[in-house]
Amino acid sequence: AIIPHEDDQRKKNLINLLERIKERKATILGVYESEETNNIPKPIDIGIQVPNTIKDLQPLIMILAIQLLTLEIARIKGIDCDTPKYLTKVSGI
Repeated sequence: AIIPHEDDQRKKNLINLLERIKERKATILGVYESEETNNIPKPIDIGIQVPNTIKDLQPLIMILAIQLLTLEIARIKGIDCDTPKYLTKVSGI
């Protein structure tokens, strides 16, 4: 889950949704922005903290953190990230 920095209705709705998911025994990974270290939002089990930035750049920073995480998971699993198994160019068909 990407946790918005602003304390608005959107964030409250997301936290409520994550709490309902948590009731089903799910592990929640969250990407969040915080000035304090070790300040993981409540329903999050595993957190990726990204640096504070202006609101317009926040989604880009958070998506980069998720992309780096998936890259590392793929490397650990031995998946070749440069040639995905089911991804081909239309011109190559």
